Amino acid sequence: SVTPAELKAAVELFDISSQWKVTEKISDEDFQGIILAPEVSFRLRNVSKKDLSYVFLLGVFRFMDSGKVIGEGYEMALRRALPPNGESARITLTAGFGYRASSAAAFEKYKQEWRNSFCEIFVKSHNSGLTPLKTFYISRKIAGQDIEIKIR
Repeated sequence: SVTPAELKAAVELFDISSQWKVTEKISDEDFQGIILAPEVSFRLRNVSKKDLSYVFLLGVFRFMDSGKVIGEGYEMALRRALPPNGESARITLTAGFGYRASSAAAFEKYKQEWRNSFCEIFVKSHNSGLTPLKTFYISRKIAGQDIEIKIR
């Protein structure tokens, strides 16, 4: 077992990126379009002197202005032991909710509605309990498009 402080000291996140991604296409009578949700992606490095295993990650996505939760993404990142200086495969956490629009391109048109957001990453291993690890700003890049939403 590992203490929260030991776990936080053992985990280093690197190769970090963020974007918004189409997570759902909706075809209802009252709405035709997509849902765009934030996601963060990174790799994990074990910077401790002991193996690291059963690492669970939780990402809580929030709007910066209100602190309101957009959604959560989670993953059991390490089932097998990661040795000291070992690095994980890419891990992606995506919020369960986001913005609705007629298309991804429509987000550029309505950029004044777009709110800054961030993701708080929590880590857990064995009996450590959830421990705050890192906070990321979510970029305004939309997956599959060469634009990044700019606010004036």
